[in-house]
Amino acid sequence: MSSNLKNYEKFMYAHYNNETKKILRKFNSKAKIKIEQKRIRSSKSEVLRLVCDNKKILKHTKWKPKVNFDKGLDLTIGWFKEFKGYFRHDIYHV
Repeated sequence: MSSNLKNYEKFMYAHYNNETKKILRKFNSKAKIKIEQKRIRSSKSEVLRLVCDNKKILKHTKWKPKVNFDKGLDLTIGWFKEFKGYFRHDIYHV
């Protein structure tokens, strides 16, 4: 693995760690972030990391997001709270 890729992975881990902490704050949770080996993609996986980036669509189309990240997070959390009875929270959904 190149050093650039390793640095990118460190950056992405820090970024997602920050976003995860933001979600925990919104729930007023004192939960600790824990990485479980069973949730890490296998090295044989075609895709090791799923990373979303809307830069291309913003550059090449007239599409713009209707809400910012924080508002979208609030809406998503609200939706899951409203419909939590439809989801099992005690299992890992793939």
